[in-house]
Amino acid sequence: MPSNIPKARKILRECLDNEQIGYDDLLVNIQLALNEMTRDFCGRRAPNKSVKCTPQLAELMRVTAYNNPEMTQQEIAIGFGVIGGRVSEAIRGLR
Repeated sequence: MPSNIPKARKILRECLDNEQIGYDDLLVNIQLALNEMTRDFCGRRAPNKSVKCTPQLAELMRVTAYNNPEMTQQEIAIGFGVIGGRVSEAIRGLR
């Protein structure tokens, strides 16, 4: 089922404009709007090329960043075979 954002917006706008709408009707209308906001799977997804970021790898990236402050996160990422965002997360302790 293709997405129909204009229809979803219309449903939500009608909910906002109708001050008399009950809670149950509001929930039903929100669900109807959400059903209009879907995407079909395009049938293609590129395979992952980066290395899985384990806690051990994250620690190695943190140590590397600490010991080599002149290296950019991108340089560290290339060295470890991960994307730059993983290095940022590792440095901030999110990995």
